[in-house]
Amino acid sequence: GFIGVPTKREVPKFCGKCHSNADYMKKFNPSLPVDQETKYYTSYHGKALLKGDENVATCVSCHQAHGIRKKDDPNAPVYALNIPQTCATCHSDAELMKKYNLPADQFDQYKESVHGIALLEKLDTGAPACNDCHGNHGASPPGTASVGQVCGICHPQNQQMLEVSPMGEPFKEMGLAGCEECHGNHEVKKPTHEMLSVENGVCGDCHDVGDNGMKVAEQTYMMLTRTDSLYKDVTELINFVEKKGVAVNAAFDEITAAHQNIVLAQAKVHEFKVEAVKEKVDKAQEALETAKKIGLEAVKEYRFRRFGLWVSSLFAILIIVFLVLKIRSLEANNKKTGA
Repeated sequence: GFIGVPTKREVPKFCGKCHSNADYMKKFNPSLPVDQETKYYTSYHGKALLKGDENVATCVSCHQAHGIRKKDDPNAPVYALNIPQTCATCHSDAELMKKYNLPADQFDQYKESVHGIALLEKLDTGAPACNDCHGNHGASPPGTASVGQVCGICHPQNQQMLEVSPMGEPFKEMGLAGCEECHGNHEVKKPTHEMLSVENGVCGDCHDVGDNGMKVAEQTYMMLTRTDSLYKDVTELINFVEKKGVAVNAAFDEITAAHQNIVLAQAKVHEFKVEAVKEKVDKAQEALETAKKIGLEAVKEYRFRRFGLWVSSLFAILIIVFLVLKIRSLEANNKKTGA
């Protein structure tokens, strides 16, 4: 029954002898899927292998041949923190990628992205890696028809808002990927309000200054930046009076409410409607104005306390001075009388 070293084309079926056999696999772990081989042949790697291209990745490219480890083993090539580097073994090979007309800088871009920083620097294994977007064995992650839809797995509300927005249908008609058009794919940066600005934003990639799309972006940008500025000022005010010993718990509650509405306003950007963002911004500003009012009253109380402290201190000093003078006067009189 000895089997020699399988060829590259034989590897998936070789591994599938066990891993595609449900009766056999349930002896070890009934929860393990047995469709990896089938899914593999739906992927770009699998389709290319069937055509005779033996440069593509197979099971052993990611799992190794003899040193196979469980995916939750930190030493496994498919452990969450190791996956980007495992994929980069091939996808950072410029000469290999040139054959497929593909770039070889995806890993370098990913390392600088918000996802890459979370995974590789902050060691957050919940952050997405290559396989979360491109799939493991299959062509795409479960529940998605294409890579362009995978953002909705983690960001469902944003994707739903985009789909019903004025941009939803045009994106589909033009075959655009949606999230990727604004946020990029591998080098996804942490979103900021600057993405909506006329000078440095992404809206200008498709819209001209003065058209309706840019007007929406500009109005949204102004609302969010002004609210952020107010949030910063009010937070500094409340922190200042708290450090002075004045109780401002109610103000912190308002600031928390404001922050929640700011986050919701940022999400509402995906609806591409000024009124949708304005609704949340107005609630945030209302909460901040309330917090500001509490803070200003607290400042008055602090100043009143400080004034009272100075007055009481001055009064105490005057009493002490009076007592000292009185004592000296009495001592002088005693000396004169010989008492």
